[in-house]
Amino acid sequence: MKRIYLIRHTKPELGGREHVCLGGRSDPPLSTEGFEAAKKLALCFSDGEKLRIYASPLLRAQQTAEALSAGRWPVETLPGVREIDTGEWDGLSFDVIRERYPELYALRGGDLSLTPPGGESLEKCAERGMKALRSVMDDGDETVVIVAHAGMIRSLLCVIMGRPLGEYRSIAQSYGCINSLLWDGEKLRAEAVGRTWDALPDAEEMYARFAAPPQVREHCGAVKKTALALASALPERRGIDIPLLESAALLHDMCRSEKHHAERAAERLRDEGYLRLANVIEKHHDCPVVGEIDEAKLLFLADKLCFGTETVGIKERFDRSFKRCENAEARAAHERRRAMAEEIEKKYLKAAGISAIEEAIK
Repeated sequence: MKRIYLIRHTKPELGGREHVCLGGRSDPPLSTEGFEAAKKLALCFSDGEKLRIYASPLLRAQQTAEALSAGRWPVETLPGVREIDTGEWDGLSFDVIRERYPELYALRGGDLSLTPPGGESLEKCAERGMKALRSVMDDGDETVVIVAHAGMIRSLLCVIMGRPLGEYRSIAQSYGCINSLLWDGEKLRAEAVGRTWDALPDAEEMYARFAAPPQVREHCGAVKKTALALASALPERRGIDIPLLESAALLHDMCRSEKHHAERAAERLRDEGYLRLANVIEKHHDCPVVGEIDEAKLLFLADKLCFGTETVGIKERFDRSFKRCENAEARAAHERRRAMAEEIEKKYLKAAGISAIEEAIK
């Protein structure tokens, strides 16, 4: 199964003109706000992921892709996903277009298949976009990220979802949004559309979908309480995203009945466009002790302080769970995780004068 993300570029610099027809001929850079938003998209991808990143040749897409990559992966240009050509309307405000082309503007309000003078039809846009998409779908086993434009992405999604192109405006595409596609070698399907970088799912809905049993839900609730207690004890919370941490704690074991459940939960969440959340949950079994304290480290430690619904110390938690290890491989993994938990507590919490267990149960 191949995962493909279509991402709209972040906000361009429009010189104070917000209601402008921005097509494939206009080439403004990102605005300051757009650059900041593009940096946040970088949080959706982990350093170790296998990615191929492509971008439309237009500057706003290239700059978004470069910020998203943050130097971790090269950005390749994919000319076929350039924005739809809006012809003579490109770069004009919609007020000016209405004044200069009153009849066509009025007709196009009810029929988007009508093409602006000198422009490109939706059919042609979708055709070249699908050709570009097919050219990279079978390109190795890496996840594909394509940074493009609202018109192009909407046209592609109409084709993929079997919707009339005339309905393409009904597909919401905010700046920087993420659309998640899956390719099984025969069929391409849309799993999530218009997901914002900071979107989080409803925990109860996910529990129901993945048939999480009551004991798993109760354990996740205990981990949430513990993780939030640890976060609140940190000086100025060290930039911790509390909603992200809470969601990760509630859903870290949502695939507990499956083998390699941390990885399976992350895969399911990535399929649905919850990329930051997937990155945190994926590490709740093994969490590298590098860099600053973050949501993944707090989730890992909170999980290792909870035995079922009971919050205990690291030593007691691991002494109890050691009895479940059935072979040498399991025992080695168990000791590795114990060492990680102890190092996280020592490096980030005790160094700040905080005892993990005391903060978790007070």
